[in-house]
Amino acid sequence: MVKTADGYKAIAHIRVGDRVFAKDEASGVTGYKPVTAQYGNLYQETVYIKVSDGIGNSQTLISNKIHPFYSDGKWIKAEDLKTGNRLLSESGKTQTVRNIIVKPTPLKAYNLTVADWHTYFVKGDKAETEGVWVHNECPPYKRPNNATRKCTRKTLRRMR
Repeated sequence: MVKTADGYKAIAHIRVGDRVFAKDEASGVTGYKPVTAQYGNLYQETVYIKVSDGIGNSQTLISNKIHPFYSDGKWIKAEDLKTGNRLLSESGKTQTVRNIIVKPTPLKAYNLTVADWHTYFVKGDKAETEGVWVHNECPPYKRPNNATRKCTRKTLRRMR
């Protein structure tokens, strides 16, 4: 389930133009941003991530192995999350990973392209907890960071 301006929606039902709750990685600002693309792919394995919020609520997130979750200050693929990792939730609080299970069960997983900030928040179906922060790029940790972009721009300017 993805947090949208109209409440939580199953990711398969989100369409281009829907506004999802997102967070700017650089500034920390949150707000609703439009979806610019939605697509699905088939995967051979499914990752089940059980998390709890520390006040008695838990949820199970279902993902492919490569989808990036924000944990302990960096983006981590679902398959690389470990028990004890903390995932950032909508309010800025954390939810702790309690269990990770990877099963050889086929999964049709969806992803969104989100304008500007390229992130959104997801939660498990029927979960009573907040969503956790995920990235729309798989994997975002291979994209250039701000320092790399600035250096590249300066180099290109010098070459002109």
